[in-house]
Amino acid sequence: RDAAGLRNLAAQVGIDQFVYHPFCYFPVFYTCKEIIQSGGARTVSFRDAMNTYAANALDDLQALWRLFIPTSLVQFSVMPMHLRVPFAASVGFVWCGFLSVTRGAE
Repeated sequence: RDAAGLRNLAAQVGIDQFVYHPFCYFPVFYTCKEIIQSGGARTVSFRDAMNTYAANALDDLQALWRLFIPTSLVQFSVMPMHLRVPFAASVGFVWCGFLSVTRGAE
C-alpha cells in the first residue's frame, strides 16, 4: 500500500473539488454567463452573477462532485498519463452539456 501516494491523490482531488471549483471555476462561469446573457449591456454586475451562483451553489457543487470526484480518482490513480487529457476532456464535454441543459435558460 502506497500511503504517500494515497495522500497525494486525496490532496489533488480535494484541492480541485473543494477549492478550485467553488472559488474559481463557478464564479468565472457565472460571470461569463452574465456577460453573455446581458445582451451587450455596458455594465454587467458581478454581484448579480455571484447572487445567481449563491442560489445555485449547493445543487451545482453536488452535481459536479457526483461526476468529478469519481472521475478525478480514476484519472489521478489508474489512468495512464497519455490518456488523462482525452479522458478529462470527454468527461468535461459531458459536464458542459449538463450545465447547458440545467443552467443555460436561466
